[in-house]
This record gives sequence, structure tokens and C-alpha cells, in this order.
Amino acid sequence: TLSLHDALPIFTNRQKEIALLKAQGKQYKQIASELNLSIHTVKTYMQRAKDRSGCTSTIEMSTRCAIEASQQGILIF
Repeated sequence: TLSLHDALPIFTNRQKEIALLKAQGKQYKQIASELNLSIHTVKTYMQRAKDRSGCTSTIEMSTRCAIEASQQGILIF
């Protein structure tokens, strides 16, 4: 069985985790609280993931992660 960590190989595990939480509709403040990180750190992870992927927006990045994870059979919602 594939896990989230097997999917989306160009991203770090933390980038995947944050992007998928964003895809679930969570706000940066919620993600930061849930992962015990600062909001600034969460935003930095997302920006670096967007830079790696060539995505231009957070919505595009999160959607791409969600689609790729679901195509690999990983349930995220």
C-alpha cells in the first residue's frame, strides 16, 4: 500500500503534509497549530513547494498534490 510519503517524490514529507492540509481547506493558522509550527514556517514550506513544482499559487499547488495523491490511491480527506 502506498503512503503519503511515497507519493509526490519532488516534495519533502513536510511540504506534502502541509499542501494536502491546505487542499482540505485548512487555513495557515490551523495548519501551524496542528503541526506545532509557526505560521511563517508553514508559509515558507508552501512557498518552497510551489517553487519546486513551478506552481504559481497555493491553490494550484494544493490541488496538484491532492490529485496526484488520489491518483496513487492515497485517501487524504
